[in-house]
Amino acid sequence: MATYNQAGRFIGGDAKAKRVPGTVASALYAGDFAVLASSKASPASAMADAGTLAQNQEAAHDVFLGVCLDAKLAGDTRDVLIASGGEFKYPCAALGQAYDIGTYFGMAGTGAANAVGMADQIVVPVATANLAVGRLSRNAASGATEVYIEISGVVTTNHAGTQAMA
Repeated sequence: MATYNQAGRFIGGDAKAKRVPGTVASALYAGDFAVLASSKASPASAMADAGTLAQNQEAAHDVFLGVCLDAKLAGDTRDVLIASGGEFKYPCAALGQAYDIGTYFGMAGTGAANAVGMADQIVVPVATANLAVGRLSRNAASGATEVYIEISGVVTTNHAGTQAMA
């Protein structure tokens, strides 16, 4: 049986949930992609623009904590519960082709030509692991607007910790 968080994103698997220091500057909502910024959990949309969509995706990948499982408003100094693994369902731009299990997916861009910042709860297929926050866990048909991905928090599950940009 499927299990959902408040945002309806968590499907199942080992969520590897842990509490991390929360940010005081930006609100985090259940289902948001959480990144490490100034030693605090922050929504991906709070990251500074790195230039291009790929540069933003790589910068976000390198500090990706996981998916927020609870909510915390700006100014709230309590720790936030983050899932560093597990299967999640996210909206994506309509896929122009079908994708198989294992395809890399990263955060979608925002702003002009999707190259200004990162979306908190939208994914897109990406070409390489250094741009991804997870892999497709179920096949996705052409035209799909939602996908299932197995996320992997780089900071929280990778023994090397944060990774330098290539």
